[in-house]
Formats: sequence, C-alpha cells, structure tokens
Amino acid sequence: MLMGSISFDGDENIMDILLMGYNLKKLPDNFKNIKLLGTLNLSKNKLTELPENFGDITVGGSLHLENNQLEKLPETFGNITVGGSLHLENNQLKTLPETFGNITVGGSLYLENNHLKILPVSFGNINIGKNINLGNNKLKSLPNSFTNINGSHDIQLYGNLGIQNLPLRSNQHKKQYANAPSDASIVKK
Repeated sequence: MLMGSISFDGDENIMDILLMGYNLKKLPDNFKNIKLLGTLNLSKNKLTELPENFGDITVGGSLHLENNQLEKLPETFGNITVGGSLHLENNQLKTLPETFGNITVGGSLYLENNHLKILPVSFGNINIGKNINLGNNKLKSLPNSFTNINGSHDIQLYGNLGIQNLPLRSNQHKKQYANAPSDASIVKK
C-alpha cells in the first residue's frame, strides 16, 4: 500500500497531503491526530471506510473525501475541525454518525449525490461558515433541529423527491417555503 510506510505522530505541522486518484482502498490506522495547515485531498480513490480515529484530525484548509466509495463515517468524525470546505459528495453514504452535528466547517459542506435517507438529530448543531449541499440524496424528512443550523446561508435540497416535512423557524419562513418543491434551495438570511 502506498501509505504503509508513512508515519504520523501528530506532533508535526504538515502543510498539505494530496493523495487524489491513487486508488487507495484503505488508510493506515495511524492516520490520526494530524494537524494540517492546508488541504487534505483524498478524493478520487476507492476508500470504503476511514480509520476509527479519523475525526481527530484538524485541517486548516479544505478536506476532500469526494468521489470515493465511503458507506459510513466513524463516530469520531464529529470531532473534526475543517477551516475550509468539507467535501463528502459522490460517495455511498447511507447514514451519518450521530456525532456529525459536532463538526466545525469554516467553508461549505458538500454531501450531495450520496444515499442519505435520514439525517442525525444532531445535524442542526453543526457550525458551518457558508453553504450546505444535500442535493440528490434520498432524504424523506429533516430533523427538527435543522432550523438550528448556525452560519449557513444556503441549504440545497434538490433531487430529494421524498421530503415530507420542512422544519421552519417562524411563520414568515413557513409562508415563504410552504410550497417549495423538493428541488428548491432554502436561503437563510
């Protein structure tokens, strides 16, 4: 395996790790406690899982896990701090860990083109600096905590044709989005 001989002890400040398109199927178990000043790009591989302590990393820039074959994320994923955007689009995610609501993302969160049917109750606790894209999943409902999302400006839900409820904060929002089709974006002011 490409990374079998790489050792991370967590004491180093690394600028970027760019391992996109290497057909990686698994990361070594010692891939944890990393503090990156820049970007971690593991996109376009064949990852099906992440090490259990993967959420203990800190990424100053963006984290790219898109275009893999991830079916689930470890429970520790909720511990993750990403200064830029978090890319989880184009995977096979069916669920998110309950701890997912603890993440901090300075940029946007991309979860489109997965197989998500439900979001964890904690989802409304996430701290997002910009936008959330949940398009083209299989969401049927949104947790009531969805209205608590901090910092997000645009929430995209297009392609989730089965959404039955759209939790809203106030009557003003209800009036504005009561007839919103499931392919609409929700803009929070």
